[in-house]
Amino acid sequence: MTMAEQANLRLIDPVRDAAAIAGMWNESDGEWPGTWNSGVPTTARDIREWHEKEEYTAVFVWAEGEKIGGYCSLVYDKDDGEALYLALLNVSPRFQGRSIGRRLLVRSVEMAIEDKKYHLDLDTWSGNVKAMAPYKRTGFFWDAGGWPIMRNYMPAILEMPCTRYFFDRHDWYESLERRIDQQPDDETWEGLVIFTYRFTSGGTPSSSGGAGSGADEPESAGDREELTVRVDREARHVTAVETADLSAWATVDEIEPVRGGQTLLRWKLENRKDAPAAFSLTAKETGDLSIDYHCRKTLGPGETVSLEAPVSVSAKAETADVKKTAPRVRTSIRWDDLPIDLATGIRPRVEMSFSVDPGEITLAPGAPRPVRVTLHSQLAEDVEAQVRITASDGLSVDRSARTVAVPARGYGGFETVLEADRPGVFGLTLSGRFEREGKPVDLADAKHAVFALAPGGLLYHQDGAVRFENEIFRANLVAEGGQLKISDRATGRHLGTEGGRPIPPKWPSEYSESDFKLKAEGDGNGVVLTATFASRKTPGLVFSRIIRLNAGPVITVEHTLENTGFDPRTSRLYQFVTNGGADQSALTLPLREGILKARCSDRPAPDDHDFKMGDSYAETWGAFEMPHGTMGVLWLDGLDEVEWSGYEFQAVSVETTCAPQSCVSFGALRLRVGDGGWQGVRRLWRRIQGEPVGEGEPVPRILDEFEASTDPPLAVVSGDETDIRFRIAQWKSRKASGTVSFVMPDGWRCDPPWASFSDVDWRQPFYGSVRLSTSRPPGVYTGRMVLDSGERGAEVELPLVRLTDGSVVEVDEVESGGHVEFGGHRVYTIRNQRLEIDVAPSFLGSVSAIRDAGGECNHLASAFPRPEAFGWSYPWYGGLQPEIVLDRLSWTESLEDETFVAEPVSYRARGLEWTGVRQRAALSRDACRGLTLELDTLTLGGGPVIKLVWRLLNESDAHRRLRGGWHVFLKPDGEMDDTVLFSADSERKQRPWYVEQDGGHWAAASNPRTGRTFVLVAPKNGVRMDSWGDAGGHLKLMRGHEVAARGVSEETAYLVLAGSRDEARQYAVLKDL
Repeated sequence: MTMAEQANLRLIDPVRDAAAIAGMWNESDGEWPGTWNSGVPTTARDIREWHEKEEYTAVFVWAEGEKIGGYCSLVYDKDDGEALYLALLNVSPRFQGRSIGRRLLVRSVEMAIEDKKYHLDLDTWSGNVKAMAPYKRTGFFWDAGGWPIMRNYMPAILEMPCTRYFFDRHDWYESLERRIDQQPDDETWEGLVIFTYRFTSGGTPSSSGGAGSGADEPESAGDREELTVRVDREARHVTAVETADLSAWATVDEIEPVRGGQTLLRWKLENRKDAPAAFSLTAKETGDLSIDYHCRKTLGPGETVSLEAPVSVSAKAETADVKKTAPRVRTSIRWDDLPIDLATGIRPRVEMSFSVDPGEITLAPGAPRPVRVTLHSQLAEDVEAQVRITASDGLSVDRSARTVAVPARGYGGFETVLEADRPGVFGLTLSGRFEREGKPVDLADAKHAVFALAPGGLLYHQDGAVRFENEIFRANLVAEGGQLKISDRATGRHLGTEGGRPIPPKWPSEYSESDFKLKAEGDGNGVVLTATFASRKTPGLVFSRIIRLNAGPVITVEHTLENTGFDPRTSRLYQFVTNGGADQSALTLPLREGILKARCSDRPAPDDHDFKMGDSYAETWGAFEMPHGTMGVLWLDGLDEVEWSGYEFQAVSVETTCAPQSCVSFGALRLRVGDGGWQGVRRLWRRIQGEPVGEGEPVPRILDEFEASTDPPLAVVSGDETDIRFRIAQWKSRKASGTVSFVMPDGWRCDPPWASFSDVDWRQPFYGSVRLSTSRPPGVYTGRMVLDSGERGAEVELPLVRLTDGSVVEVDEVESGGHVEFGGHRVYTIRNQRLEIDVAPSFLGSVSAIRDAGGECNHLASAFPRPEAFGWSYPWYGGLQPEIVLDRLSWTESLEDETFVAEPVSYRARGLEWTGVRQRAALSRDACRGLTLELDTLTLGGGPVIKLVWRLLNESDAHRRLRGGWHVFLKPDGEMDDTVLFSADSERKQRPWYVEQDGGHWAAASNPRTGRTFVLVAPKNGVRMDSWGDAGGHLKLMRGHEVAARGVSEETAYLVLAGSRDEARQYAVLKDL
């Protein structure tokens, strides 16, 4: 590398370079699968925070002036102490084609040598066509597998004493010969899977660079030199080298011998010099291998020797993790005065292994359950295995002995039935034996803990990891990282993982990569799990995770940091909770504008710095909902950062200092696991906060991730036209642009019919307004708002409500049923040119009649002017009959002695002039003294809607509670013999039995002969269908009212007489009025 190139390639300055690096990532956005930014440009702040939280061995950039064209970060590999890991490499497309990527890779090789690492690794994707060529040209090999792991052994090869003669004269990059293709490197040689490095001088002059110093003298065209080095993929080490002077190989006959057996290690050594060469060879094992071999010999010129020695595999060897380096035989050769270090990998195989399905067995006490047992053979021949099943006291098995045929390198198995006679944790042991070469071979016992879980109970067991179960979920506390893995108990499907650790650094972290000490114990209320880790990087610092579980759905997680050293330690707590997979999860968050619900597959929530600060949340909880359960997270106020992605919740605490010889605690994080959806998570949060949940309380507005809405939410036209405001919002950090069109039904007009919007994100919605006008009669109509943006489209129904044609509403006062002084009633009749409504204050404050304008048919079932027997009840008043619920009094008696006074009333709401009658009674019963009940019956000119208001005024200095509401006795078109009751999701025809059923926000009663239908709509839930058997089908709205001292509680409902069932359903939108 030239001096100019070295000047361009330098270590990062995270503060000075932040803006330039952000620019490089934004320029490179389209170079990465699915883009790098996902539509949200990287900022300088992102870069600074990223590098503050993570710990790298080194970060290099390629800089030219104020621009940065390349980036490369390196860390130590947590899974392999001999490797340096290249975490991230990027070259801006503006700088590509200038070998900057190659220079960054070469510098990474040099860095691995400086850090005394044997190889350099990186991960990529199989379709990374642009990068595969420079990777392979700089010595990386694609380790065979679905996800490309690239391994580079140039650091080891350049440091081998026997290769230095070559690299002192030749540049390694220029002399390396590689086949460049988009394929895994899967070469087999002498029975080993290898990576072959072949170098040729080609007679070309050397150039400076690589790991060597580089000679300046030119070479003659005839001075061609070759060097071949082979790396064993399993050993992750050089296993053969061929130089101009020598050749040394170490191979093995069987890479995967069965444990308890042997294999042969073979060496082939060749002296290529014209003089004798003396060597000594020593072989030493690692892992479950055993070899002891030494040899000294002198080879004459051109002489070759082959050696061999047996390698024994321990009978107790376990199957080696294929993701890690295989156990290996290290061969140390001293060739004259030249050391050569070779290694050959051997992965012992267990001859036969047991597994059970399900892997974690849970029984119901007294209920038998089948369990499948599988034997997997690694043997080259078919065998018959004898299997014995041993169960601890209290656990029974249908058959304790089996003979199982297991084919060569195949599977055999059987089904057995287990049953526990009581709750508890029981032991199940599987033992096996087979004959091989006439000798019995005993398999290692497979031990399993069997839970017999009583309904509503809990159990736990520790055997390395800790397993906990209750009726709802299963949790496993594992040593690695002290993480808690949670699954649905019934299905076994994964719900998520919870973990925490001190930072910085967030990654890589010794806490996430190390094994914690685990402990489980009961505390009288449940189980306390503890995971503890003593820091190696910061001696004296002890981190503990305390997890409390019981028979319910709540998990409480606390963390402590103890400083036993002499210096104060400052850190933050990082916590995370994953879900069971972004492809099957939905995220729900309580924002100030409403409840955001979004699928997790595409950045479901804003993820920029401002949103992470947490000010956008109305409540401190969130929930991942999956088909098999919900993972809810409840955090405490005061966190420094809160972030939700499609895969996990992440939180960072404020900075905390732990003084010497002290301990600090971090606030508790709670999880709510199981059924109930986000609503169950929110109920728990409100209970923890001490917030009461009111009866029929409306659900907060549900926000779509890309939505259009109107303000107010219901477009109500007063008169012939009105203006409404609309809002376009996208609950993401990336911006959206597009158009919104208004599609109107016949007889309606929107001006303008469409609008364009741009750069909409969660912080910046788009606001606009349109004018709606209509010539249609009062009713509910449906339009549409159609959104079209570059990313997605959406279509939203736009309810259009015209409640009045502007006709005058009149209120008349008359006497009915005789003179008031002789038992008659003063009746107030409200006329709106479409309906006539009779309010009878002295008849229990009821509405006694609803008629069509000028008609005589009463659509209400009423006993007016005198109470009657009705169904099971006497006295019964009927109509729109109010009720308050008092102990020891019948449903009518509580108001029978009250005196209602009435007066005409008119007031505006939402631009509408409501007119009607207000009834008022100062309640006199002891239980409700100091309370005044007001009942408003109101309507609009020319419309079918009646507004009902129940208002309770507290004139005392005490907080009061009272249950009350309306019974709505209906007789559409004067008939109630066949009334059909229905709601959004239910229907009831008239039958002799009495049934009361919740309808939610609305319910309706229809005359099946004429189609005329009453619908009762309320903003809150609680409207009920009330079937009185032979006495007809009716409606009801009753709920508890809480009134603060000197306060007011108000309930509103709308009763509509519609012409058909379909028309009645349309009026359900009045819940948003």
